[in-house]
Amino acid sequence: MRVGELCRVVCSSDYGYGDAGDPPEIPPRATLTFEMELMGVRCMLRGAEADTTARDTARRLEQLKLEREREVAEAAVERGDAAARKAAAKAAAAERLANKGQKKGSGKKKK
Repeated sequence: MRVGELCRVVCSSDYGYGDAGDPPEIPPRATLTFEMELMGVRCMLRGAEADTTARDTARRLEQLKLEREREVAEAAVERGDAAARKAAAKAAAAERLANKGQKKGSGKKKK
């Protein structure tokens, strides 16, 4: 998997809670389905190289989050949802602010 990818893991009862289950939430002989997203990868490097990799990973995760929010908002706008137009505008503004911060540092003006 790559950072940001989604996957589905299905575990039969043999690999999960078995014949007993875990009542009341998990019935006996239940097949468990997990939907997961890889949020990041821990880097085992040392020193400045590790710091750079961690910052790059955090930046990439934030960018993926903004892209996903924008895609969801755009899909809702296509459906004609009025609240979605507001969400799309909010997502676009958040993306602009994030990009502005990357270009100019913190994005805040000093007095």
